[in-house]
Amino acid sequence: MMVAVFRFRICAFPLLEADGAIKGFIEVVEDITEHRKAKGKLRESEDKYRTLLENLPQKIFLKDRNSVYVSCNVNYANDLKIKPDEIVGKTDYEFYPKELAEKYRADDKRIMELGKTEDIEEKYIKEGQERFVHTVKTPIRDEQGNAFGLLGIFWDITERRKADEELNIYQERMVRAERLASLGTLSATLAHELTQPLTVIRLSIENSLEDLEAASCPKTVIEELRASLNEISNATSVVDRFRSFARESSEKTLSETDLGVVADGIVRLLGKAAQRAKITLHLEGVDKLPPVYSNERDMEQLFFSLIQNAIQAAGGKKTCRLTITGSVKDENIELQFSDNCSGIAPENLDKIFTPFFTTGSDDARTGLGLPIVQRIVSGYGGKIRVQSQFGKGTTFYVTLPINFEIVE
Repeated sequence: MMVAVFRFRICAFPLLEADGAIKGFIEVVEDITEHRKAKGKLRESEDKYRTLLENLPQKIFLKDRNSVYVSCNVNYANDLKIKPDEIVGKTDYEFYPKELAEKYRADDKRIMELGKTEDIEEKYIKEGQERFVHTVKTPIRDEQGNAFGLLGIFWDITERRKADEELNIYQERMVRAERLASLGTLSATLAHELTQPLTVIRLSIENSLEDLEAASCPKTVIEELRASLNEISNATSVVDRFRSFARESSEKTLSETDLGVVADGIVRLLGKAAQRAKITLHLEGVDKLPPVYSNERDMEQLFFSLIQNAIQAAGGKKTCRLTITGSVKDENIELQFSDNCSGIAPENLDKIFTPFFTTGSDDARTGLGLPIVQRIVSGYGGKIRVQSQFGKGTTFYVTLPINFEIVE
């Protein structure tokens, strides 16, 4: 059985005689049931709003049109080492260095005058240390549309900034390594290709000189042939310098390398880029692999190039996944880089390991990442192959011998 509860407000007014004596009372009864319900709902709504406000990880504040604080949430107050109600009536000059406070107030004034919300990345002082924050400031308007205050929300992006800077430095290092490796490969190729024809030319001239010196031949012809031999020697010296450069660019510092540590570091490094491209990165079994005797930079570049290749393939168009799996089979380490992104067009599948080949329009793409990976893998006696279904995904298979020894 439902029981209805009603609330009333009763007011009693005395009836007075002419001499001031009370001869009775008039009672006024007012039903305040709905009023109490509305008040309860308002209090409940305020409580929910306050709970939401205080549990947000962002810092939130409210200022009047003169940039004087009206209120803030607990997160912001904690940064300032105060209680939330202690911020009322204060200004930025009381919490920040003069230069920073003036910048904040200038931003506030501009935003309220223009009446437009702004996103700002700016410096922020927390516990005496400089941090970077992403701030959203928006003007608060009255019924006539006039800005009478400003609402600010901000959050710390220092670690993201550091991660982006670290990624940029690493990418630049990878590009330099790719270029150096490509120059080394080019130098070795030139040295190899030029050595044979130069040797043939030198031998032909030497044989001709022997025959001509034994016969009656103009002296000028002999001198010209000897001058040609000198030029051949000069060309051979240039080729030898190419060969030396190729040898220097491929020198390695070898040690036992933990592929799990390398993979985890590269995944963390490329984490933000992967988020922007809407691809999740997963490691399975790589931390359980035995160490390989290798150059750690080579292994970093192997993981970096193959993971970045999947990130570029994702492109942020749809949510994708890259799974990097490690296992041991027959004294070999087997790595699989398997994604469900866009796949490789059949006509490009045979070209992906060709130096400078790229399907992207991004200037940052050198077309050297996969060729360098192939060179690294083959340099350690391993193999790399690829399977791809256009529109469905791609898997790179890398095999590295555990006990391979590089012969210097």
